[in-house]
Amino acid sequence: MIGLDDLRLRGSPELLRDRRVWVVAGIIILNVLIVGGMWLLTSGARPGGSNPSTGTGDVPTLEQAYQGALEAAQDWQADAQVVGASTAWRLGSGDELNLYRPNWSFSFFSPTAGQVQIVGTDGGAAFPGPRQPAPAAPQPVAADWGLDSDTLLLTFLGHGGEKFLAKHPDANIHAQLGAGGPGGALWTLSLI
Repeated sequence: MIGLDDLRLRGSPELLRDRRVWVVAGIIILNVLIVGGMWLLTSGARPGGSNPSTGTGDVPTLEQAYQGALEAAQDWQADAQVVGASTAWRLGSGDELNLYRPNWSFSFFSPTAGQVQIVGTDGGAAFPGPRQPAPAAPQPVAADWGLDSDTLLLTFLGHGGEKFLAKHPDANIHAQLGAGGPGGALWTLSLI
């Protein structure tokens, strides 16, 4: 017969003790899944084909998407502060750079609630997503992050990015904004 001792969870006490690692890993994985889902929604997998925009003029910048996301986050908690943002651009075809309209995913932290709220955007609309407890307060992104995503993209293209993309037309651009030290902001671009 199976006793109560046999039903207890057995495993490495080191793995079970530090729940913070699991919570932070869960938040990171959740962000990756949200951005991936948003990328799939904007990658042309829609009835009637893709939805490309020509040039960078009608691609929503981080600043444009941020206002709606901030309002949604502050509807949840008035003290919500942005701790990260990310998006992915998928390239179109042709000689000039055609970008599919990206969606932005924002992470907001509320010191009062001790939670991180994910807010996704699509055009002018913001959609609150899942919330996760934060075992430690993440560092907020500076209110003035220096340059907007359109300037970031044009700087990248002007400094070898256009040549890289010409050689690798199937590459996708992933941009992430995070805290860059106390009171700072740091952009990271990756191409896959």
